[in-house]
Amino acid sequence: MDRETDRHILNKDEILKQSNKHGYSMKKVRLEDFPLEEQLKIIHCTDVLVGVQGNALTHAMFLKPGK
Repeated sequence: MDRETDRHILNKDEILKQSNKHGYSMKKVRLEDFPLEEQLKIIHCTDVLVGVQGNALTHAMFLKPGK
């Protein structure tokens, strides 16, 4: 998840680059840009959720079981 606040993952571009280099498909997503129903669809198709502390990480409870 990506945010435009004072909380940032400083090396997020490097994390994306390295993850993709090693065969993982990772994308930056700003959930606040989507309506709630679309947010839940995105999260349901997500295997790994990375973000800075905050309310958006409560979406983790909608990840598929075992993820």
